[in-house]
Amino acid sequence: MGESGEKGLRLCPLIAFDQQAGGKYKLRILWELSKGTRRYGVLRTSLVMACQGKPVTPRILSRELKDLEQRGFIHRKQYPVVPPKVEYSLTERGAGLIPVIHQIIRWGLTGAHEVSPRGAKALRSPIPA
Repeated sequence: MGESGEKGLRLCPLIAFDQQAGGKYKLRILWELSKGTRRYGVLRTSLVMACQGKPVTPRILSRELKDLEQRGFIHRKQYPVVPPKVEYSLTERGAGLIPVIHQIIRWGLTGAHEVSPRGAKALRSPIPA
């Protein structure tokens, strides 16, 4: 199914979700903001910790934040002070993704993502093709 504009065709919900919330750090940013309003530096530190010390470049983080804001998942509030002060918070749309992210975290805590592909048995997809 595609975005061809033909009447009746709709984008697969999994692809739509990935297009809206997918990205290297987007879900992690949303999860951090579920705990409350955060400044840029706090978000960057959180991502460094989540990525086990690997640096997150300011360019990448800024791009992810801008994209989340454009998609309506987060709100950016800039204060007219020097040095610049910017705070990020979830919008209602962004908060709607938190239960989904929570389920992804629960799945990850089971260790299911650590199963070796060689020893894993093929599972039937519960999602119809």
